[in-house]
Amino acid sequence: MENNKTQLTLSIAGMDERSKNTLGFFFEKFCNNRCQIANEQNAMATIVNMDSVDATAELERLKANYPKRTMILTSVRQLELDTNDYFLRKPMIAEQLLEIVDQIMGIRPKKVVAVKHEQIVKKKASKTHSSKKEQSNRELVAFSGNAEDINLRNVNYTESCFFELADYFAGYLRQAILKSRKEKATIRITGLWQPVFVFADSNQIYMELSERQVKPLCVVTLESSGIDKKAIQMDVLKKEQALVLCKQHKYYQALDSFTWRVALWTSHGRMPNTLPCDSPLYLSGWPNLTRLDPIPHALKLCACWIQHPRTTINLSEVLTIPQKYLFPIITACYVLGISDLAKRQADSLIAPAEIKPTEKLNFFMRIMTKLRNNS
Repeated sequence: MENNKTQLTLSIAGMDERSKNTLGFFFEKFCNNRCQIANEQNAMATIVNMDSVDATAELERLKANYPKRTMILTSVRQLELDTNDYFLRKPMIAEQLLEIVDQIMGIRPKKVVAVKHEQIVKKKASKTHSSKKEQSNRELVAFSGNAEDINLRNVNYTESCFFELADYFAGYLRQAILKSRKEKATIRITGLWQPVFVFADSNQIYMELSERQVKPLCVVTLESSGIDKKAIQMDVLKKEQALVLCKQHKYYQALDSFTWRVALWTSHGRMPNTLPCDSPLYLSGWPNLTRLDPIPHALKLCACWIQHPRTTINLSEVLTIPQKYLFPIITACYVLGISDLAKRQADSLIAPAEIKPTEKLNFFMRIMTKLRNNS
């Protein structure tokens, strides 16, 4: 009941059907279902894409037909607003949209009841612990999804676990990382929402977007977020040239942790369709798990996988790791550029041996687990 009282019905103007579906997914996954798409006649407010063709004429039509309705105008550029309108910058951030929803619906914070200092401290501590746990669970679902395991040997069922990496930001990020290593230079990606600079030699990336802005962009295709893939370019720069263009220190991030996170968000429990389940994959080196976002069974998987190229089917059956964790880890290692198809004849000549945990391996895994817990 409370959800219905705080839910805002929205009609969408200036977007195609695919973009509307993406927005519906965004409302469900990141806005706690506080927003619900409705038809134009019954909506309480309307989101208008002001970057679409004839957006101004469409806005005028809506205002003429629904003079008392609130309009939420979204664009990549700042807009001048009428008194009853709200501005939501692209790419959309859930917290900003929910703040607008609260204002439209007149929701105000509840009054604080006076309590003893000791009770306040206890409540704050309990709330902090609970919120951290909830946040961790939400993050894990964002990485892994909730899909059940499927029979990977049944070809008819495997399509659901694949996606086209080239349609997402993560695909271009992988290309830039590999190119930066090969050219021993900085790679600048243009044609996206902001220029991206990849410094593979120093494990850094520069992008003038916050994590809250990047996350929703990773779960949708580039086309859905208004990017023309034909306009995306990769330029090779000397590091000195790139540093002059990357002036704000706060936008530098560790390349491996940023890429790992982007890959997991994009995967959402799936794998790139360029990695068939029955083709051997190699892992050329350990990802630095002590400083990457944790995902269950990553250590166990890498310890097995790094010894010999293995198929996804083999890893799934031998390690009995839930596929919703297995697929994102494989995807993240692939986007990082430390995994790919094993194309050498020797890699597929001998079947990988059965996994027999040794005392040395178990000891190593215990040390890594302890380091993870301490960090």
